[in-house]
Amino acid sequence: MSQRNVAAQLKISQPLLCKILKNRQDLLRRAKENENTDCKRNRCGKDEKVLKSLKLWFTNVRERDSPIIGLLMLQKAKDLAAKMGQKEFVVTDGLPRKMCTM
Repeated sequence: MSQRNVAAQLKISQPLLCKILKNRQDLLRRAKENENTDCKRNRCGKDEKVLKSLKLWFTNVRERDSPIIGLLMLQKAKDLAAKMGQKEFVVTDGLPRKMCTM
């Protein structure tokens, strides 16, 4: 079956289907690692190490079914940045969205 026919069945454009197939392995990896797949672009934050550590902490807490509110996440980001010596790390309300690219 051609890509054009498959795209028509899925009601998406053929170029979009081609892009999905091209990035299939990366999309599967991101889904497996519980990343937010709703992000349209992969943007990295300025302090990627802090964000990766925060995501690891977040995943561990969520595995224990503990609720996490935004303020707790922002405070944890500040704490992690301080432990890593990132003096210029600025916590913003957009931090949870930045984690979607991790």
